[in-house]
Amino acid sequence: AAVLLSVVAGSGAVILTRQLKGAPEVQMMTFYAAGLAVTSAPLALWGWVPVDGATLAVLASVGIVAQVAQLCFIRAHWRAEAGVLAPHGDLGVVDNALVG
Repeated sequence: AAVLLSVVAGSGAVILTRQLKGAPEVQMMTFYAAGLAVTSAPLALWGWVPVDGATLAVLASVGIVAQVAQLCFIRAHWRAEAGVLAPHGDLGVVDNALVG
């Protein structure tokens, strides 16, 4: 069920990104961040544990890198054809399998 939900959500994000081509990038990134916050907040609150300062710095760094990656994702899907980007998305499955 989690894999199916992930595929549907990821495909939906790509479709919406292509449909909203030309919208301000900040608006798109805010939309994605708000959507992730709303959908993940219940689980985050359920399992929340306090973190120390060093861990918080690492989490903030991950957040910054994720926002830069999101901007690259948006720009790529606005500029390139879906057929060009599809193999790169499929390669992500291999990357995740190797890391996992």
